[in-house]
Amino acid sequence: MICVPCSDKDPEEKILRDYFDYIKKIAWRYAGRGAEIEDLEQEASMGLITLARKCPPNEELSNYIRKRLPGQVRDAAHRYRYPDLHCELTEAHKEAIPAPKKHIPIDFIDLLERNFSESDLFIIWALSWGCTQKEIAEKLNKTQQSIHYRLTKIRKHLQDLLRRYWDME
Repeated sequence: MICVPCSDKDPEEKILRDYFDYIKKIAWRYAGRGAEIEDLEQEASMGLITLARKCPPNEELSNYIRKRLPGQVRDAAHRYRYPDLHCELTEAHKEAIPAPKKHIPIDFIDLLERNFSESDLFIIWALSWGCTQKEIAEKLNKTQQSIHYRLTKIRKHLQDLLRRYWDME
């Protein structure tokens, strides 16, 4: 089926009927742990209609939907599971980034502050609160791939720091 406007009176209703079983399947895949099946079915239905409108004219609708709809439902399930996690860099967060000094030795915190930039510390902080790489990238005006690359560098650098830190004691 090539993406062509439907001749039915309500093309959205026809698309929903055609993909009814697929919507249920995708919703069941991501349901649970706080994400209700009905909510995910509704998210899948809205995503399906949106994708049907966005489908490029030269691409097959079924392939386009099968590639993109699961990701939309997965993201919705994540939002339902973790509703309180908002990945925003505010002034309060900037002050709190180097602040968990209760249980971590102060010299280790100083070591982190000396070796990582403010954006690196924000990435570490945001990941610890459950933000996705995509959310972090949006807040820092970067791409998800650049955040992934930066995380790889942070992990490597952190491993080296931890080895040196624990070898010193």
